[in-house]
Amino acid sequence: MSVVQYGDDSFASKAKVFNNDLIDRDWAMTKFVAAVKNLAQVIDYESNMLENSGVPDYEEINVCKTRGLSDLNKSMGDIKRYMNEDIENEVESLLSDLQEKLRRNSELLKIHLDAVNDLSYAMQTASCTKEMDETSDPILLNIGRSK
Repeated sequence: MSVVQYGDDSFASKAKVFNNDLIDRDWAMTKFVAAVKNLAQVIDYESNMLENSGVPDYEEINVCKTRGLSDLNKSMGDIKRYMNEDIENEVESLLSDLQEKLRRNSELLKIHLDAVNDLSYAMQTASCTKEMDETSDPILLNIGRSK
């Protein structure tokens, strides 16, 4: 005895039919959200290190940022095929949050760069001053003078 017989409309109307477009859309959105979160995590790490006078590994951070941006670009290409108002709103919200983190990170990097430039200038000035002091030693200058 068969539970479902061919042509049984009551079963067909109750059965869930998998929609590949919905599955693909959800998967694309999952990849997009993961890419945004991973990139945000790298940005937050760098920002926190800068705020707390830590020494970030810029080489590793740049590798992670590059990979994160690549993943974000790929996922944007996937998600745009399924764009509707709901997805657009969620994408805008996630990107807006990421943009704010990037703005903060940029400000902190600028402060750090300015401090490095100031330190470099101070070291150059000190080096030049020391050289001038050594070449303008009063004893050395008086050796060549006649009375």
